[in-house]
Amino acid sequence: DYTRPISHYYKDTCINVTSGHIIKREWTDTHFILPSLHCQKIQVYYSIQQPTAMAKPVVFVIGATGSIGAATVTELANKYADKLDIRAGVRNPEKADKLKALPGVRVVQAEMGPSPEKNLVETLKGVHTLYINTPGAEKRAPLAIATAEAAKSAGVKHIVVVSIFAADHVDNAFGSQFHQIESAVKDLGVPYTILRLPLFYDNFFGLKDEIKSHSSISSPVDPTKPFASIASEDAGKAGAVILADPSKHVNKTYEVISGRITYN
Repeated sequence: DYTRPISHYYKDTCINVTSGHIIKREWTDTHFILPSLHCQKIQVYYSIQQPTAMAKPVVFVIGATGSIGAATVTELANKYADKLDIRAGVRNPEKADKLKALPGVRVVQAEMGPSPEKNLVETLKGVHTLYINTPGAEKRAPLAIATAEAAKSAGVKHIVVVSIFAADHVDNAFGSQFHQIESAVKDLGVPYTILRLPLFYDNFFGLKDEIKSHSSISSPVDPTKPFASIASEDAGKAGAVILADPSKHVNKTYEVISGRITYN
């Protein structure tokens, strides 16, 4: 018993002991030589290897506990869990129970930034597409850029990065920071997609107490000027579509908008 066969067959075949050749080779993949110089009936064992399923492409959302990151992971889980290996990168996995409950999602400890102890390159090895949910931190540009650079070092095939409409306006702080991020990602030589997002309707819930007490809000804008805004859920849907098939979105920049409204 030279193998553990899934199936075994019995055939008449002739073996040339001198050359070791099997005359009817199509009958076997694995054989042994009999100590004989003549044709005889032998028992041939061989295993039939079942075809293995193709591995799912790995998509990694870093900053997955933020509103946009969480919305993107949720949409991926709801629509593409059968097609993608979904990983949610978070700073503290112990606080990511909602993400852990999503179908097909694996929560992974991962932080943005260049610090060696974070070992981000090792974490990202084997990832096909990385979604960088650009943080709200003051040092968002160096954090996002270092994360993109780690992705390149890890062999990531496609990078999606969250940006803003004002990224072309380098004369203001936000525009300048996101312009740096976009430029750095484009210069890496890795296929990319830029996802520019506007203000979020969800943010207005943070103003509910002021609205209740004063029937108004304070903001340094002209209340008569129209602006675009979207829900975090819709931003997540847009990101998930890109992550599901990044080959359709190589080196493209998208601005996600809705109907324009005013504060009045």
